Amino acid sequence: MEIALFLFIGLILLGIFSLSYYGESSQLFNNSEDSIMDELKSDLISEIGIDEQSRLYIKPKSAKFPYIYREAMEVHWDEDECFLYSPKPRDWFYLDWFKQITKAAESQSTRLIINDDTKWVNVPNEIKQKLVDAGYSKGG
Repeated sequence: MEIALFLFIGLILLGIFSLSYYGESSQLFNNSEDSIMDELKSDLISEIGIDEQSRLYIKPKSAKFPYIYREAMEVHWDEDECFLYSPKPRDWFYLDWFKQITKAAESQSTRLIINDDTKWVNVPNEIKQKLVDAGYSKGG
């Protein structure tokens, strides 16, 4: 009984110590959107396309995402072609998959940006305009 009481008191003290150590002054567990956005690197999108399997793909200019599957967002990385891609759209539209791919990249600390040099492959103008209008572009 004394051992159980000793262990119980020890756990309480450990909890109090942990709260004071990782409390308000610590940014270790701060997952606010502002702090995440401050840490993002930016990379231009060199190419956006729809491949022969009807998958949307985004080719970053320099960033690589070999571990994107860890985000569990149905976004994949083609190591040979160096692009992120979605599955063939089922319930989602291409705009939804574009947002999903860019969100997955942001989860890995990279913001992907469309610019004037982005090459468009097999993307209808209507879809292209929706992607540009969605706020993922900057001139240049």
